[in-house]
Amino acid sequence: MTVEPDRKPRGRPKGTGSKVVHETLRRRILALELAPGADVSETAVAEEFGVSRTPVREALLKLEAEGLVSLMANHGARVVTLDLSEVSETLEALELLQRSVNRWAAEARTESDLKEIERCNETFREAMAAADLDRMALENYAFHKAVGDACGNATVAQFYDTLLGRCLRLSRMNFARGYKEPGPADTFKSDSYEIVADQHDDLIQAIRDRDAAAADRIGADHATLFRQRIQSFVGRNRAPGITL
Repeated sequence: MTVEPDRKPRGRPKGTGSKVVHETLRRRILALELAPGADVSETAVAEEFGVSRTPVREALLKLEAEGLVSLMANHGARVVTLDLSEVSETLEALELLQRSVNRWAAEARTESDLKEIERCNETFREAMAAADLDRMALENYAFHKAVGDACGNATVAQFYDTLLGRCLRLSRMNFARGYKEPGPADTFKSDSYEIVADQHDDLIQAIRDRDAAAADRIGADHATLFRQRIQSFVGRNRAPGITL
């Protein structure tokens, strides 16, 4: 769903312009509509949204803090690239943070937290049933963000959200190819999407039961699945099957 900016020059609450610009640019970056390495012109964005350059600058500063853009003197910003050398560190950090927030969410969640986590899982399954891979990636992100928000530590939740954004860009490249995970039969099913959904269900049950150990274990399994999917995607090689 495209966020339509309010182009009215008056009557906008203070800070609204910056919020709309930030949310829209963030969505475009996570959806790869703004590709890694793409330049973002302050002037062009200001013209598109009908705002001055001040709220645009504020939005870009927030995106920089989230690790999504890098600011360039007198040249606006550039979308941060997906550096292959950082993928291993990202996957390692994901496992540590995912296990932590899962464990803490099981211990600290409220009933409203649990309802939001369940709602996000339902929308993920709806996207999966519709075979909407782009929406699946976004709803998967929303599910894990909801778990992070329930962990009881706002600072950790913020770091986790930033990391999830980085992983979302990786997963969108993979999901777009309808890839099936070839994991061991005794550990994973053949279809990685079904595995993801089943692990979500298991995690919700652990959080509902306040079973921190189970939530931690599911977090490790979930991170392992994601790591295997990305490693398999990066390591694909169709060249040997071609006769020249």
